[in-house]
Amino acid sequence: SGATKKFWLQDPVEFYSVNFGYGSGCNTFTAKDGEDHDLVSGNTYVSGTELTFTQTKKDGYTFVGWNTAADGSGSSLGTGSSYTVASLSADVNVYAIYTENKTAITINTDGHGTITTPSQNNSPYSLGVATTQAINATASDGYHWNTWTVSGTAALVSSASTQSNTVKGNGTDGGTGTVTATFTPNTYTVQFHRNGGTGTPVSQNFTYDAAQNLTANTYT
Repeated sequence: SGATKKFWLQDPVEFYSVNFGYGSGCNTFTAKDGEDHDLVSGNTYVSGTELTFTQTKKDGYTFVGWNTAADGSGSSLGTGSSYTVASLSADVNVYAIYTENKTAITINTDGHGTITTPSQNNSPYSLGVATTQAINATASDGYHWNTWTVSGTAALVSSASTQSNTVKGNGTDGGTGTVTATFTPNTYTVQFHRNGGTGTPVSQNFTYDAAQNLTANTYT
């Protein structure tokens, strides 16, 4: 008689897909299995695998939390700095969601010029560290460019002396700020002539739109 053979049936090994990602507000992001191996988004992993996702945010952003959709429209998975799947038993989608902190910034002038960029100055603008607004200003007659002054939670991309500039928020959520274009009045030198008289001609400096007494002369 032949030898008896024994067979054992094993449960089939199941694999599940793992997808993950993060938004522009992310500073660092790691995706690891239980043995500290890096995970690859879009790959499949054997059931029972432990998954851990960890993130830190950039300055100027708020971490909203983990979500099953890349745009944050799916199911919330929590708001901790890390998210763990203790034992993989289904397909997994994990995304770190961020919002950019916004500042309400008003753009104006000191009254001696006009804002030319943006052409429609619909202040205040909701701006963040990555959401910026180009600004420029033109002096009125009798004035010339001086500088931008900044108050509150606004920030200039270039130096304040740069007339064509860009303004953004400084990362403070819900803050307010003001950027003001300032101008300096022109000065003029007036030369007086004897017009046939005797004496020494003099010159005098005048500031635009400012009343000023004339210097006494010694003409005869």
